[in-house]
Amino acid sequence: MCGISAIINCRSSDIEARKKIFNLLRSVQHRGQDSYGYSDGNDVEKYMGMVEKIPQKINSNIIIGHTRYRTSGAVDIDVCQPIKIHDITIVHNGNINSLKFDKRETDTFALTNYIHHCVGIKENIIDTIKDVINNIEGSFFVIMIYKDALYCFKDKYGIRPGMYGFDGNSDILICSENQKFPQINIDIEPGQIVEFKNNKITKFDTNSGYLKPCIFEYIYLAHPQSTIYGLKVSDFRLKIAASAAKIISNVGSIDAVCGVPNSSRVYGLEIARILKKDYIEPSVKKKRSFILPTQEEREKYVREKFSFPKFAFNYDHILIVDDSIVRGTTSRELIKRFKEKRCTVSFLSCSPLIVNVNKFGINITSKKELISYNRNLDQICDELGCDNLYYQTIDNLYKCSGFENLELSIFEA
Repeated sequence: MCGISAIINCRSSDIEARKKIFNLLRSVQHRGQDSYGYSDGNDVEKYMGMVEKIPQKINSNIIIGHTRYRTSGAVDIDVCQPIKIHDITIVHNGNINSLKFDKRETDTFALTNYIHHCVGIKENIIDTIKDVINNIEGSFFVIMIYKDALYCFKDKYGIRPGMYGFDGNSDILICSENQKFPQINIDIEPGQIVEFKNNKITKFDTNSGYLKPCIFEYIYLAHPQSTIYGLKVSDFRLKIAASAAKIISNVGSIDAVCGVPNSSRVYGLEIARILKKDYIEPSVKKKRSFILPTQEEREKYVREKFSFPKFAFNYDHILIVDDSIVRGTTSRELIKRFKEKRCTVSFLSCSPLIVNVNKFGINITSKKELISYNRNLDQICDELGCDNLYYQTIDNLYKCSGFENLELSIFEA
């Protein structure tokens, strides 16, 4: 679930363009925190950690950027993006399933290598990209520099978000999400190629698929103020919250609702409003524990992540609302805090039960790491340590999103 971005500088100064790509990348920091990088197709700059520096040595009218969430390869500078092979430079969000690569490499490196190989066989770069869309399995939103032109393209189902637009200087901005840049409002469609070349925008449609967006983008991954395929993420979450409030109608007397920041704040606040209960939440550190590389790191970080005010423990019955339960790391820690104060704790997941691995860019690679593995609902409840446990339904995902098709394989055995 990496974050990628680009700018085609039409009128801004070089320093303004560098600041714009930095701000674009910072706006999708929630999508990756392992590393980040920039390229203009010639120079490549890469850094470990959170996005902190604007490009230092790039002076070009085209700049691409990437902030990484690891799903393959090591967490080191060698496999950070952008990836450059000869005259092809790529940033990529998603997961490629059908290309073989060394375990120290990444699917993005394999994809770049594949495109470089195909360029020598196909008649032109558009035919090469069509080959990728039609024949490579997985999810991908790709921004690519090739011979002084920029290309954006998606897999045939448009699983991952990506869009473009124009700012006040007529610069072209491209990004995974648009919560801080509402002018980025033209979605790149499933199986579509968009070419930015010689001040001209040309679209090529492969007509090889149909829209099937990742529902986990709307549940958790995306920023609540982003709009993806015409659906504002916060609107979806408000509808999910309203439907969830009906699911817990028989939970009994709840004194307060505790949202898990930051991604569950929308859910928690709306459910508290509907139930007419107090709302509380802990303060939280910046990083997302879910996307840390190892379980050991996740557990250590979660122990330090949340800080509650003393009054939060003055209630007898707390409803904790989270967007999902994957491994249970965060859920256990929060439940433990309240149970230590002898509170009754009910827990609501605003997503259905996660029962499967993910092949499309979320780091869930083994069913054994899931809290649902070999457990029924009562056993999951016992494992978490809560008194009551509730999950959203798949039917409500369709009703609240309005989409005819959804990528929701993590909820299907």
